[in-house]
Amino acid sequence: MRASGQSEVPRSYRNADVHRTHEDDERGVYVSFQLVYGDHDLVLPLALDAVAEERLVDLMSVAIAPGSQRADLARRITDALCTLMDHQIIPPTEKQLKYAVAIARELSLTIPPEVLQYREAMTAFLGTHAQTYRQRKGRA
Repeated sequence: MRASGQSEVPRSYRNADVHRTHEDDERGVYVSFQLVYGDHDLVLPLALDAVAEERLVDLMSVAIAPGSQRADLARRITDALCTLMDHQIIPPTEKQLKYAVAIARELSLTIPPEVLQYREAMTAFLGTHAQTYRQRKGRA
């Protein structure tokens, strides 16, 4: 629900909202934000430190006029979320797959299924084993 006088929310953002809430954890009470997708009753708590929280509140308080900090903030958050999702759902490249198979053969490793499915897992696998592979091949 929008406060009166607020600009129309873009259609793609109508079902998403950010809420402040108080939650308890083992360290005590802290204030967090929540990313909420109401149509699906999904809530993701976003625990922020006090400085980040204060800055986010300041940025969100700025008018939503084009070119404003708030519009820039929304774009940057959207970009960050898309990047995060891309890394989790994009499959590895053909080059990465070939390199992982070569590494697995040389080092007698089994490639976990998620490495073959997701670029982020593939990147971690290659980062973990590439140096040892290159050393064995004499290319370190």
